[in-house]
Amino acid sequence: MDERDKIESLQDSETHLHEVANCMKDNGTHGQVVDQCPCSGISTPAETIKSESEAHAGVSIPRMAVSSGDCPSLLPNLQSEVLQSFVRAVHEKYNEDAIAVPDDTDSIVLVPKTGPVKLTASGNIVLPKQVSMSGCEISVAGDPVLIQKMCQKVRELDLMENNISSWEEIFTIIECIPHLTFLNITKNQLTSNLPDLTGRTLPKLTHLVLNNTLITWDVLLKLLDIFPSLEELHLSLNGFHSVELPSSSLHSSMVLTPPSTPSSDILMISSDSISTSQSSAASATMAACPSLQKLFFIGNKVTDWTEISKLGTFFPNLTFLLLSETDIKTLDGADHAGECFPHLQILGLNRTLIESWEEVEKLRLFPSLTDIRLSGIPFLEAMPEMFRRQRTIALLPNITHLNGSRIGETEREDAERAYIRFFLDKGEKPARYHELVKLHGKVDPLAKVVLKPRTHIRVKIRVEDMNQQVLKSEELDVDVTQSVRDLKKVVSNIAGRPASKFHLYYDDKQINMGPDKLRFMDRKLFSYNMTEGDEIIVECLD
Repeated sequence: MDERDKIESLQDSETHLHEVANCMKDNGTHGQVVDQCPCSGISTPAETIKSESEAHAGVSIPRMAVSSGDCPSLLPNLQSEVLQSFVRAVHEKYNEDAIAVPDDTDSIVLVPKTGPVKLTASGNIVLPKQVSMSGCEISVAGDPVLIQKMCQKVRELDLMENNISSWEEIFTIIECIPHLTFLNITKNQLTSNLPDLTGRTLPKLTHLVLNNTLITWDVLLKLLDIFPSLEELHLSLNGFHSVELPSSSLHSSMVLTPPSTPSSDILMISSDSISTSQSSAASATMAACPSLQKLFFIGNKVTDWTEISKLGTFFPNLTFLLLSETDIKTLDGADHAGECFPHLQILGLNRTLIESWEEVEKLRLFPSLTDIRLSGIPFLEAMPEMFRRQRTIALLPNITHLNGSRIGETEREDAERAYIRFFLDKGEKPARYHELVKLHGKVDPLAKVVLKPRTHIRVKIRVEDMNQQVLKSEELDVDVTQSVRDLKKVVSNIAGRPASKFHLYYDDKQINMGPDKLRFMDRKLFSYNMTEGDEIIVECLD
């Protein structure tokens, strides 16, 4: 095709696109299909897409969704207005060396000749169990029929760092994935209201990542009803200053079962009266989320531990809780830890502002806690590493792991004995000291061992003539960090001769192997392992 033909073809295509748009506008058409693409001559699915401003205004304007194979050179200004759909993003991600194949509904899918996706006999894309569509600029779902066909086998879906702002689009996608167990929608600013969720549920979803999504507690509560089997929840970096969960009815009114017990068997019993009304018991049961076992709550702005306690009462079977990079300073209210966190085994407090050993010791109040993370806490980082580790171990007899490493029996005993010694000479001793004295008895102080090497030793200087007759003898404090050359200068004053007129010999009295001539002028004296009582022999040459 020459240049003139290309221009005419482009003009015809533009005219056709404008005619389609006008026709849809005049007829009030929504969600229709553009049957024919003027460039490819093949049928193409169309998607009804709402922009954010139009959605808030309640106005729906149909736009043609252009897939990776749909006339990519036409009307770049029109394409820039088209919102990226999940369907289209999948096509674009897997379109290298793609071929166009019509399926049984006469629509077009793009299938790579090689890659992780599969092609059915009818020409449909079938994605693998784990799918990552992170950073693909997805804003809307796209055609649910195509999503269902593509995601028949998908178990885990990563939609992190996209442009999805509507919960309706999220549900359009995930409700088309029947076996979904893991969903990550981190860094999608989901500011819209939830759609009507009546009768909608996804019982197979067990892992949900909502980091940095601006989610509110009200929205979260509604989501928890939709995901009744949730086991792991990520709520990090959402700027929470408080925890707005209905925990007041649970704080003093629960008999909990272990995490392995089905949620239907969990019984709420009032501590004031066993004869609590059925309506209040039912509301308490609905308020709690017993299936959740792992909660990530990193980088939020909660500073009051009583707010954190609400997490424990609402998620009564938590075994794992990460609170790293929050501004928690104290554990005030931890005396209720047995009620709020009865099953908590792992607690992460890395890079928090816990301010004293008294706060660290409150971690003993958690009945099931065995693993604690306390790295990067300012008041601890100011101490030597071995000291802070030993003292933490001595204060917390319930933990078996500290900062990721296991605590052995020998290490624990050494730490507890070191704690006793630390307070031996202190006037006021803490309660933990007396507990450990009962366990280990009184411990003797460690002998003070000076490990720093001596720099000066006292040796005997013996001056002899060439016939080994002693001319002079005296003791001298020698700096062993100096060289043989430096020693000769010092001895020169004792011998009364210049350094060039005598030789030096070293006589090690411990080995008793006879004198050894000091031949190397730049060698340091400490390399001879000189000790107290050794001799330096000065042999005069004339």
